[in-house]
Amino acid sequence: MFSYTDDGAKNCVVIKTFENTVIKEVNADCTLPDYLPDVSRILRADARVCRAGKYINGSSLEYDGTVNFSIIYSTADGIVKNAEFSSDYGGSMPLGDFSGDCSVDADTELDSITVRLQNPRKLSAKARVSVSAQINCLDCASPAVTGRTGGGDDIRCKTENIDCCFGIEASDTDVSVSEDIAIASPLPAIDEIVSVFLDPYLYEIKAGDGVINYKGNAVANILYSAAEEDPSAPKTYVSLIRRIPVSGEAIAEGATENCVCTGNICITSLAYRKAEDASGEDRTAEIDFSYSAYFDAYKNVKSEITTDMYSTEYESSTEMKTLSYRCAVSGKSFNFSDSACTELPDDDLTTVTAIRAGATVTGAEKSGGKLIFTGNTEIYAILSGGGVYMGKMFSSPFRAETDATMIPDDFDFSANASVIDIKGRTADGKLCADMEIMISYIVFGKKECNSVSVLSLMRDKPRKTDSGAKIIMYYPSKGETLWDIAKKYGTTEAEIASANGLSGEPDGSVLMIPSKAAKAPIYTKII
Repeated sequence: MFSYTDDGAKNCVVIKTFENTVIKEVNADCTLPDYLPDVSRILRADARVCRAGKYINGSSLEYDGTVNFSIIYSTADGIVKNAEFSSDYGGSMPLGDFSGDCSVDADTELDSITVRLQNPRKLSAKARVSVSAQINCLDCASPAVTGRTGGGDDIRCKTENIDCCFGIEASDTDVSVSEDIAIASPLPAIDEIVSVFLDPYLYEIKAGDGVINYKGNAVANILYSAAEEDPSAPKTYVSLIRRIPVSGEAIAEGATENCVCTGNICITSLAYRKAEDASGEDRTAEIDFSYSAYFDAYKNVKSEITTDMYSTEYESSTEMKTLSYRCAVSGKSFNFSDSACTELPDDDLTTVTAIRAGATVTGAEKSGGKLIFTGNTEIYAILSGGGVYMGKMFSSPFRAETDATMIPDDFDFSANASVIDIKGRTADGKLCADMEIMISYIVFGKKECNSVSVLSLMRDKPRKTDSGAKIIMYYPSKGETLWDIAKKYGTTEAEIASANGLSGEPDGSVLMIPSKAAKAPIYTKII
């Protein structure tokens, strides 16, 4: 990602030079194939996107990707079906001029989806895709020296090592998974699998020597019609949620076990079918899918910053540059429970046939020793009663807290939220969702330091020798360091320490400061 070594980048830190988000509207029309019946009512609209392809073209970021739609609907006679289709998208985002040691990162999220019924055979879908781009560059302040002649200037430098985080990108793409999910009694056998939608999440990301190891789950939301002994009986539908484990490793050159990691995972392909179990009944849902996982590992390295300079031969002045940077503090995951309720759209629709939800973190703050996250959940339910089906979508805010130990007051963060379990219920005219939500987050400390950018030597102003005095008696002020005193008198820390037998900083006692002009014991007293 950047040119640096484990010893850091001298006089350099990583800074964010550009950040922007654009919303791309993706429209798609679907004319139902002949094998699907007419649409009477749309029950639920799902969509998924994966990280867009990115290409740098001059000063623009070009991106492309695909939105996959899954629309569950009911027919006039109470049959529930699913229509799946996709639409490609692409666009560009101006990045402005950037050069040097930089990295360009782009990410993609589904912002919203709406579906309209044009006629019983045609669906019209619109998805809003959020494409975010960020440029991070090395910001360096290697000091320039003006007025230099090539030697004899005897320039002294004061440096400080700071912890600055550098990012390492990694990915594990197009990983194939096959899972057989058994439908045990007392649930009925499968007549037809109507829909499978996967919500993937990562709960563990650890860096090692050159690799990132991860574990997660794909939450399978399965809706199927029950097999009936009487083919003429009204159809009934069953939903269930199962977790399919995913794990692997991604090559991450430069990563170590001290890295703090974050990542996300998306589904790139999906297929499903019913199958017989050992008894000959259709009690198995075979699910084949592929996913891609993307990671950022943040590594704190020492960066040597020049905080002060002077010449022992000439008067000089310095120009300073403020460097803003981040250090990686911690990365963790935690779970919490949340419930959300809304009014039923119809008092006769009291059965929750299917329910799923998504969650988004919108903010974080530190208060009272706690790190408090706020966000929203979007709940999608299919209700039924008397052979009638209706979809209901509603949103609810959440607030969750975790321990804020070691988190600085001035911080930045990145967080993902996932609904890892959900149950729907109806009572007293309300539809409620009881959810288990996981938040994965990484925290950065925001810091600043001042670094010398220019040292200007005044060659017409050589250092004076204090009227021939050979030794100066000096009383240090409280907190004054050897560097401060040496800079004031154009000498070095080593010379002052040697003349006074010091092994550390002054303790407030009078100091003898040797003059550069002579060696005889002539004294000047300065208070």
